[in-house]
Amino acid sequence: MSTFDTIPVASQVKSLLQVVGGDVAGAKTTQRMFSKRCIIVSQGRSAVEAATGRRKDAAETQREFMRGSGGVQMFLLGGLVAGFYAGYRHRRRAGP
Repeated sequence: MSTFDTIPVASQVKSLLQVVGGDVAGAKTTQRMFSKRCIIVSQGRSAVEAATGRRKDAAETQREFMRGSGGVQMFLLGGLVAGFYAGYRHRRRAGP
């Protein structure tokens, strides 16, 4: 598994190259890891698993997300949200 497994488009390209090279099992693993480690996809997957009564699967998806680069992704997302909020507050204070 690599960092590419968490990046949209990059993981799909990696998976396609694996299939073309004859590594179908590797391509399936890449896509499974993408669905468990990509910040948006993994959270959607976990929500669907929980909503359909598969709570153990949802918990495993969350654990896999955090085992991957989940902590880093959440940190970056938090920084992005904080930056947007700071910009919003600054603009509101400055007026139209």
